[in-house]
Amino acid sequence: MPLSHSPSSSTLTLLSSSDSARNSDIHEIMDDETQTTKELVRSARAVLREFKIEGGETPVTQAEPIRVYDILDAMLQGALEVRDCGVRYTTSAIIVANRKGKATSSSASELTKLAHDWLYLLLWPFKKAYKSTETPHSSVTSPNYKMAQVVTETVSATRSPSFRKKILERDGQRCVVSRVWQLDCGPADSPDPVQDLQAAHILRRSILHKYDGDKSTLPATLDTIKCYANIPWDFMKTVADCIDAPVNGITLQYTLHTLFDNFAWCLHATDVPETYDVHWFRPVPRGFENFQQVRFQDHSKHGMPLPHPKFIAIHAAIAHVLHLSGAGEVMDKVYDRFFGEGPSVPSGHISSNEDLAFRLALMELTPSNHQLPTVPHSMDAY
Repeated sequence: MPLSHSPSSSTLTLLSSSDSARNSDIHEIMDDETQTTKELVRSARAVLREFKIEGGETPVTQAEPIRVYDILDAMLQGALEVRDCGVRYTTSAIIVANRKGKATSSSASELTKLAHDWLYLLLWPFKKAYKSTETPHSSVTSPNYKMAQVVTETVSATRSPSFRKKILERDGQRCVVSRVWQLDCGPADSPDPVQDLQAAHILRRSILHKYDGDKSTLPATLDTIKCYANIPWDFMKTVADCIDAPVNGITLQYTLHTLFDNFAWCLHATDVPETYDVHWFRPVPRGFENFQQVRFQDHSKHGMPLPHPKFIAIHAAIAHVLHLSGAGEVMDKVYDRFFGEGPSVPSGHISSNEDLAFRLALMELTPSNHQLPTVPHSMDAY
């Protein structure tokens, strides 16, 4: 079953903000202590096997395939990064969609709507957030949900000028992966290379701070993040407060920062506190083969928090889903086709969630680059 290109269908779906009854059904299963997580996984896997046989591998488009089954299956696998509650949410959503579909003889349709939600309300917002630059903006979003409004109004539209200084100080003026020194900070007799290092956000501010052209789906996006990562609403406000705090930053050299933002690699938690394995989703770039583990330590003289494990887990989960489903590659093509003028563009000029469907349809109809508009101002007006 293909995902529809209809922009309107991306918001009128199973997890729509207006459909509280279905959301309630999902949470009822999630909170049912009589069903173990393993039992929920078995039930969801059975649903996906049946769906796959019925046409779950049908591509979204012939030119740029994103399969419904692949989105659902990847979301389930990615949930392992955010542990038990993420798995329970994902399996419960799949089970509820299947039950609703069975009741109306449209199981495939309901599962397709669910994949639509996760593609447009979770994966695309994350992908485009990491593609954007963080430029000043005076608008503050006012989404429909009260709690979503609290979260977004807490997020500044601009990066704190002290963010980089704090992160590099805590990480000892060295890239946490390659151990490269910051310029003029390493020992004079050190043979290690030096670079102008960067402070990378683990979670990008534009995930929580939506700009003028993309307000309508923000509450549903926040709700999906909250459920998938098991983040209570009160902690969601903490996330907003921490966008430019040390808990949301790591020191990286330029290449690793770029690849981190492209979800080419992530960090996997180990059994050792504050220690993570470096996991690549592509061939390891030359020169980085020996850097396989990261151990965070506070090198500051006044005590500074280490990166939050939950933030690292969310980035890892999204990276897994984008890679396993193939959605990341397709979204890169959309971005490169329409916004290929430079390495990044301001968040306010990146297509909205619904606009992704429009651009995918255009790419199917006009396969040649020269046939597509580079800056589609007509869509930005809506």
